Amino acid sequence: MDSLRLALNGDGVNPGFAKIADKYSGTRAGELASYYAGVISLQLNDPTKAAKYLSDFSTDAPQVQARAYKLLADAQAEQGKNADAFTNYKKAAHHFEQDEANASEYLFTAAYFAHRILNDSKGATDLYRELKTKFPRTQRGIEADKYLAQLGVYSNDK
Repeated sequence: MDSLRLALNGDGVNPGFAKIADKYSGTRAGELASYYAGVISLQLNDPTKAAKYLSDFSTDAPQVQARAYKLLADAQAEQGKNADAFTNYKKAAHHFEQDEANASEYLFTAAYFAHRILNDSKGATDLYRELKTKFPRTQRGIEADKYLAQLGVYSNDK
């Protein structure tokens, strides 16, 4: 934890990710520092700061951007901002679908969140079905039937 705090805040001689993110905002270094500051803030149990840094982050690297949306959603969920979290879980899932392992995991998280947190059975059912259709050979795609059954859906029919 001390190492994380040093990485985030610096050591008095070297700036931390937070200072770099603020000072170099809009540059590649600043963007990357925002991402790392958000990740570290989340690990340090500070979802408010994590959400600030992660919402400031953007990149052309689709896998990293998808991960940032997922982490932003985690931070928002920790703050009770469930609608925003749900939106960002779905964004993460749809941002880079070519990465089946992560995209299926993010889509599962969105479906589970809709089901268990938002109590949105229809939304969860639609997302679990999408998971089965788009990612049938992933672990989460295989497990989708179990969660659909919990929602009372026992077949592929609508």
